[in-house]
Amino acid sequence: MQLPVVLTITHSPTESVARLGGWLSAAGVLLDVRSPYDGSPLPSLRGFAGLLVMGGAMGAYDDDVAPWLPATRDLLREACERIQKTRSVKRIVYVSCDRPTLARDLDILASVFRVVSVDVFEMFPQTSHAETVVLLERTLPPK
Repeated sequence: MQLPVVLTITHSPTESVARLGGWLSAAGVLLDVRSPYDGSPLPSLRGFAGLLVMGGAMGAYDDDVAPWLPATRDLLREACERIQKTRSVKRIVYVSCDRPTLARDLDILASVFRVVSVDVFEMFPQTSHAETVVLLERTLPPK
C-alpha cells in the first residue's frame, strides 16, 4: 500500500514541521517538504494527497518580503477548488492565522460545505498570534 504524500511548504528556516510532521508520520502520511524561501520553485498539486502550508513571520500578503507567496496562495486556492469537487472529502479542519485568506477559502468552499464550529486559540502564548480553527462538513455533492 502506497502512503499518501502531502506537499508541505515552509516559509522560513526557523519554522519547522517537527511536531506536526511527527504526528502525521505516525498516522501514515509522508511529507514532501519544500522551502521556496531558498529559491526552489513550488510544484503543482498533481500527485499529492494534500497540502500543508506552514506559517512564518510574514503576513500572507507580504509579497515584498516573501516573493513566493503568490505561488503559495495559488496552490491554496487550487486545493480548495479541488476539495470542492471531490466526493471523498467529508470534513475539513481548516486552521489559519490570516483572516483574509480564511475568508477567501471559506467563500470557495461554502457552496458544498457548512461551518460546524469555529474556535480561536493561541498557538504562541504571550504573542499577538491567534489561530482560527474551523470545522467544515460537506452538505452537498460536488459540482
